Amino acid sequence: MDGAASNSGNALTQILAPEMDGEDLAQRRVRAVRNQYLLAEGRRLTGLLADAGVTAVVIKGPALSDRLFGAPGLRDHADIDLVVRPEDAQRAMDVVGGCGYEGEVIAADSPVLRGPCENAFRKGGAVPGMVEVHWRLYPRHLPFPRKLELDVLWPRLGAEFEENDLALYLCFHWVKEWEGIDKLKLFAAALDQCAAFPWVEAVREAEAEGTLRMLLLGGVMARRCFAAQVPDASAVSEWALFRFSWDLLMTWRDRARYVRYTLVAPTIAECRAWPLPARWHWVYCFLRPFRLVWKHTAGRLAS
Repeated sequence: MDGAASNSGNALTQILAPEMDGEDLAQRRVRAVRNQYLLAEGRRLTGLLADAGVTAVVIKGPALSDRLFGAPGLRDHADIDLVVRPEDAQRAMDVVGGCGYEGEVIAADSPVLRGPCENAFRKGGAVPGMVEVHWRLYPRHLPFPRKLELDVLWPRLGAEFEENDLALYLCFHWVKEWEGIDKLKLFAAALDQCAAFPWVEAVREAEAEGTLRMLLLGGVMARRCFAAQVPDASAVSEWALFRFSWDLLMTWRDRARYVRYTLVAPTIAECRAWPLPARWHWVYCFLRPFRLVWKHTAGRLAS
């Protein structure tokens, strides 16, 4: 890791550390040994898949913890997640099934492959384990960024995600599953390792694809909970934020009040633009619409 990434990892490790305070040394050793086994098993399976002509990438799990925090034993993990191209899904499942893992191998021409995005294989014994073979990063029925479609992502995937792709994936992964704060920590750590996450481009694409609410939710939560490197609202179009807030409100009464206060309720900005004595502050209610028009037309062109 470079210096910035290392500092980020240390900061996030300190955030996670209190969760480990109640553990004894034996528990930590057990987790470390289990996660080291999962790392080694992931490398073994990707090697066997490569021998069978299938390129596989390990995502999530201890490999992700190692990348983000420099400590694969920091978090509990129970499975190995392998991503393959859709056309390689059946062969990948054949290979995993031949390694002692039990599960249903789905035929390449089965319509089942067009629905779910993964299939789980389990193995008992002294060291039980589970392998999930993914042929998509998310279920087809959920809206996700087009750039995370494997046909778009695969050419730049390599042995692991690029840093910007990883941050975007972890943002939507947390929003999709809503499994508490743990996955949000991963997103925050991935953001802190990005040299410069392209927020403007991401927002523009999310607006076009109908995924802006998910992106905003992940970004805002990562910033507020973990001080992640997320720009303030000025980096997001105000119209997009207005629509986001509009859709959060459930009654037309609340929406009408929201519109009224947005358009005519004076703010400090009006006071700065037109300093007036206190007895004339009621005039700001009429000046605010003009300032908003100027801000989003002439003012934007001037800047």
